[in-house]
Amino acid sequence: MAEEINEISNVPNPIEASLVSAGEISQWLTANGFVDHQSIELDHIGVEVLKVEAQYLLPICTALYAYGFNYMQCQGGYD
Repeated sequence: MAEEINEISNVPNPIEASLVSAGEISQWLTANGFVDHQSIELDHIGVEVLKVEAQYLLPICTALYAYGFNYMQCQGGYD
């Protein structure tokens, strides 16, 4: 019984588990004034994923292209 209690207490806090540290691209965007994005956890192969509202997508993509990115993937969704 005591072992079960210890196992339960080792469960990570859901709030802490949901925090994602900003990646290199997110940090660059923020440093250059593009704060209207959110870092999401890395995909299954370690590629940084960003969440961007529709009205900020073109300016952010343009800035990234000017920074040297010539290949980006886009996935859309709505609530």
